[in-house]
Amino acid sequence: MVLTKPKVSDKSKTEVEGVNVGWTNQCAKAQPLGYRKIVHLVGLGFIMCFAYLASISIINQSGQIHLLLENAANGNLSYSSISPAQHSQAPNFPSIFRQPPITAPQQQNTTEWCQPLHFKAEPGPVVALASFPGSGNTWFRYLLQQASGIMTGSVFKNLNLLRNGFPGENIANGSVSVIKLHKTTIQRMEAFDKLILLVRDPLPAILAEFNRQAGGQVGYAPPWAFKENNGERWGRFVYKRGVSWEEMNLAWFSHFSPQNRLIVFYVDLKTQTEIQLRRVLTFLNIPVRDAMISCALARRQGLYHRPKRILHFEVFNSSMRQTLADHKRRVYSILGKPATFEKKPLNRT
Repeated sequence: MVLTKPKVSDKSKTEVEGVNVGWTNQCAKAQPLGYRKIVHLVGLGFIMCFAYLASISIINQSGQIHLLLENAANGNLSYSSISPAQHSQAPNFPSIFRQPPITAPQQQNTTEWCQPLHFKAEPGPVVALASFPGSGNTWFRYLLQQASGIMTGSVFKNLNLLRNGFPGENIANGSVSVIKLHKTTIQRMEAFDKLILLVRDPLPAILAEFNRQAGGQVGYAPPWAFKENNGERWGRFVYKRGVSWEEMNLAWFSHFSPQNRLIVFYVDLKTQTEIQLRRVLTFLNIPVRDAMISCALARRQGLYHRPKRILHFEVFNSSMRQTLADHKRRVYSILGKPATFEKKPLNRT
């Protein structure tokens, strides 16, 4: 018996083939559609990524704009009379700190100087102007520049100061009269030949620094900042900075010999400005000229003076006052200054 393959009718074959052909056609049609979807999804991903990066850029730019507006409100947007070319032509003295140079915008400065500011004729000792933040370092530099005509330097890169009367900002070598800094490290102290230590009472110094951090160079902390979290934030700031104030002043004082250090108290600089300026100029071996001293006294106010503001509450409680008084007593006893204390409420910020 011979087995034969059953025959499939043409109709059945057509139906089967039709099903196969139809399924194949549907797959063929689906492939281009899926490819387009993939392309669309990839494109959408690129668009979302671009939008995210653009939003980050806008946020950064808005932050810079906010900073510019804040500086403008504080009156900090006037500029240095030293052009970028002049700033880049500082004498090629070795810098004690390696920092990239700053290019100052070529704008007109509104500060009137007793004489045009200049570098030292010859490099001299590298002199630190050390102080706890909020102790009047910027005002001291301003007075010294008026009385001497020589630029003061700094280890910082404050563009507002660079543009507004301090063309020696970010210069830290013997070409400037003094170099501003705050931090205390053995490495930094050993980089200097001499020291001017500017000391201010810890209460107003800490308050000034709190205002600066919250409100800018001549701004204020908002009243609610002192009461935030029931005053916890402000309290932590006071106690921590009180310890730093004592440690910083004693470290700098003890590191330099008596012949290489000069102590200037902020209160004396305010009440005996002429006497203190003459002391400083003599210590720096800068000629003392009566005409320059008189000119500096006539322009003693400066641009970075924070005007007084009266709050309707006491910012330092009794515990804060006692703690800071203890810090002050220990420091002033070593520095040879009688420790007097303000008894009336300190609500002027």
